[in-house]
Amino acid sequence: MITGEEIRTRGHSDHILSSNAEKFYENYWQDAPEISETTRRRNRAILDRFLPDRPKGKTILEIGVGGEGGLVYSLKKENQVLGIDVSPSAKRNSERLGVKVDIINVDTQGIPFAEETFDVIFAFEVFEHFANPQFALEEIRRVLKENGLFLLSIPNPFIHHWPRLFYPTLFEEKAFREFLMVNDFQIKSKTDLGQNLYYFLDFDQAAKAFMWCWECKKQTTDPEVAFDHGLYFWEQKNGWGIRLCPIEAADLFRKSLEWGGEKNIKARLFLILALRYRYVYQETEEFRKHLKWFRDRSQEAELPLKIKSLFALSVIILEMNQWGLGVFDSITIRNVFRELLQLPQSSHYKEIWSGIKSGTVDYKKIVSCLV
Repeated sequence: MITGEEIRTRGHSDHILSSNAEKFYENYWQDAPEISETTRRRNRAILDRFLPDRPKGKTILEIGVGGEGGLVYSLKKENQVLGIDVSPSAKRNSERLGVKVDIINVDTQGIPFAEETFDVIFAFEVFEHFANPQFALEEIRRVLKENGLFLLSIPNPFIHHWPRLFYPTLFEEKAFREFLMVNDFQIKSKTDLGQNLYYFLDFDQAAKAFMWCWECKKQTTDPEVAFDHGLYFWEQKNGWGIRLCPIEAADLFRKSLEWGGEKNIKARLFLILALRYRYVYQETEEFRKHLKWFRDRSQEAELPLKIKSLFALSVIILEMNQWGLGVFDSITIRNVFRELLQLPQSSHYKEIWSGIKSGTVDYKKIVSCLV
């Protein structure tokens, strides 16, 4: 039975929040005939910002479509659209509006489509409802086409979202951006949408927003994107100079090396630097394998690979020395630096070496010596 004019959430559940989403969200939406004007304005703002030229002839999936037909309601005439949601009340309302909805618990069932099925996927104000957001994001990547468009949003924690968030700190802006990056989504743009109740305070614009929206592209083979993401995590440090995310960086540098081929020297060097944080815990096998690659090329390869390998070795030697860790004997170390000091660009190398020793090195300068 329809109980009101505008479709709204109930603001409570008869069940305790848990990973049993089907039960909790069973009657999350009130039955009503009309999409609220607030939702209409929000949806127009999102589509005008990210899809000003509305898509045509695309396959579009909306996850957590909700009880108001979602964004796909505005795109259903010229595209093949589908919504999925865990709530029967969302299905009832959305199908009344002409949007087909399948009842799926993405946390446990995944997304029941083949790989690379969809051109566009929407997930607005839905990730905070997942008990297993990592699995959900992996499923989105799986069913999204290569270079497909992924548009999503999360609520600013300042709106005091109901129900509570399963992983509160994940939904801080920086943390969620990094969550997307480590899962190989290239962020093309980000928009702060709406205002929360604290908009009158002296916050920056992002803090005043009601929600944050991201436009992402799935990418699985671009070594430059993976490297840039790795460098972002590599440069995260605390007040003691300890790197906070070297393992995340290592994972991304490893992908960059895999996708770029064995002569992707900058990825190999930075992978070694990141692996130093496992080397100190006696996990040395991968570190030594890549170290040997540089050592062999420094002795056998022709220019310019020989020079780049020598330079990479010099960086590794100095970085390891910072922790009192020696990886070569004194004769090998002397030979590495002697060969480099004979080169015309040795003054540039000296500047970088000095930066490593003082802890002020600009790692982008190291990259410039390897490309």
